[in-house]
Amino acid sequence: MGWLKYFQSFFCDADQRKKIISDLQKQVTALRTELESKIEDNDVLSEKIEDKERDVDNLENLLKGANEGVSEEARLSGKRSISHSWKDPKGKSVQLDVQDFVQSSVVLHELAKKKRLYLNDKTDYDKQVAKAYRAVIGLLDYRFDHSLFSQNERWITVTEAISLGSSDCEEKSMTIVSLLEHIGVPRDSVFVCIGQSFNGIGHATVKVKDSTGVFRHLNSSNLFENFTDLKEYPEFHKKDTSFRTNGFNLEIMDYEFNSIVAETKFENLDNYLIRISSVKPDSTQLNEKTEMRNRVVYVNGGVELPVRNCNVIIETDHDQLFFNASAGGVVQVNIPPRLVGVSTKVTFEKTGFKPRTFDVTFEDSKTTSFKVRLYRGQDGS
Repeated sequence: MGWLKYFQSFFCDADQRKKIISDLQKQVTALRTELESKIEDNDVLSEKIEDKERDVDNLENLLKGANEGVSEEARLSGKRSISHSWKDPKGKSVQLDVQDFVQSSVVLHELAKKKRLYLNDKTDYDKQVAKAYRAVIGLLDYRFDHSLFSQNERWITVTEAISLGSSDCEEKSMTIVSLLEHIGVPRDSVFVCIGQSFNGIGHATVKVKDSTGVFRHLNSSNLFENFTDLKEYPEFHKKDTSFRTNGFNLEIMDYEFNSIVAETKFENLDNYLIRISSVKPDSTQLNEKTEMRNRVVYVNGGVELPVRNCNVIIETDHDQLFFNASAGGVVQVNIPPRLVGVSTKVTFEKTGFKPRTFDVTFEDSKTTSFKVRLYRGQDGS
């Protein structure tokens, strides 16, 4: 309303003034609605831009490493692979490789978007990781397995734990690592760690490398340390009583893992079982073997999803072997002795995706583990 109409309102009767005021209030409401809509549009646009920036980073990394064989995430495990029992929805107990318990999820993706946790060139790595840790630590209430399942020890996946809303230190550790992997922390820099804590009990917790290359301890079971910079957290595997979480830091390391690789730090499983509990937990299996382990994924809406049942071809100059990934995108192949120490090409292919080939040399009694990300399209497109 212009100034003329504003002054005219003083010379109107009461009904006319009420109408003018009502019209003004409607205009203000409409303007506020329009402003809020634009703010929401800007937030959506910012999220879309962040998604596109991550896609560009992924493509740049793909082009950079396309001819360099196995990516920087490839890593040889120790001489043993580790699996743990898990109960499927029908209650049947099966053995899963511990890497399979670490999972991305829609809930973690939404948390990362809402809190703007994704790493990029514009973010401070140490502050962003600390922010992500503080955001995810309260996602699950701490409850002992006995109160949840009437069992002394039971592992469930990250997806199951988030659905349940409660878990103990193992699943809380896996959830922290899942989120940190999801926002872009390199997989050689973040691990679920299992062992004996400085207070003398078995514990699962998290170690993550800061920007200076030092592994820091992010305790899984509580937020006694609530720092805003990763470098302020205690050094992993180091006794320091100035920190409230010192008793939860690991004095003895037994094994560590993330979604890609698991490494053992001990040879005698019996000693480990006796040390952590007077009651033997569900079986943790150790098996010496030469194998290849992969997780085959693609990105949809910022979330990594499995490429189901893709074909895997292992080739040498004189040999060609064919395998299939599982419906969960997991490849686990026992490597025959004739392929040990031999230069091989490993190809992952699936209709609707561009195939990817890696140069790999398998080592005896070791697990070669790396993640494979496929992109939509056809060969040569």
